[in-house]
Amino acid sequence: MRNIIIYIAFLICPFIQAQNIELLHQVDNCDLLTATKFADSIANSFRVKYERLDARESKRGNVYSIVYLPSSSMPKSKEAIKEAIEKSYSREFECDSCLSVHFNVINEGENKDLEIKGIKKYHFTFTRGNFLDLFNFWIKYVNPNAVASEISTKGIDSQRDFKNNKYWYNFAASKDEGKWYIKNYTDRLNEFK
Repeated sequence: MRNIIIYIAFLICPFIQAQNIELLHQVDNCDLLTATKFADSIANSFRVKYERLDARESKRGNVYSIVYLPSSSMPKSKEAIKEAIEKSYSREFECDSCLSVHFNVINEGENKDLEIKGIKKYHFTFTRGNFLDLFNFWIKYVNPNAVASEISTKGIDSQRDFKNNKYWYNFAASKDEGKWYIKNYTDRLNEFK
């Protein structure tokens, strides 16, 4: 019986990993709905319930950020953060109590010389938060074999496949004390050819 369970586990593990890879590929060049669902999946993996506070493009139009705040936040805090977002939306917005998920905006097929606008596509770039909250997302969607104590000690877990599936994600300690980030480096894979 034990051998059957081990055999089934070996059959299922590659399938689970394939599902994760598919999710990672979806957010490399996706529409706004897919980007929003992905950001929601990050927020929903956190230990505290978060609600979406704001979502918009930077003033330059090259970054799209979705900002979440703990549902238990006071209304005055929400308003103060909304005002701060409004004032600082020239690039990615961050605040200590917020969860921000950032995407690069790409206008696929755009040709300014021919006045072709192209179609907006979104490429997940990074999110930042507390270790345990991001770890929940990491093991569910990126590396189901991750061990929290090992990553915490090393300060990084890098999951990449340069040849077959072409993805590269890092879960690492941030320069901000106590903060961690998940960053997508998949767009840099061409540099390694």
